[in-house]
Amino acid sequence: MLQLYSLRSLMQGSKKNQGMAPLGNNFRPPQPLHNRLVRTNIDFNLRKVRSKFKSSITHI
Repeated sequence: MLQLYSLRSLMQGSKKNQGMAPLGNNFRPPQPLHNRLVRTNIDFNLRKVRSKFKSSITHI
């Protein structure tokens, strides 16, 4: 939910020219899956990420 809030609060423009405006009014409510399979190519294995970058990553 925090990720969606962050996405929806993005602003565009510069403060000195015309002021900041919302990035867009493109809100779309989450849709039900209806037993569909959701696939991704994102690797969620944090151990691989930590060893690759040798940093203390707490979240992605």
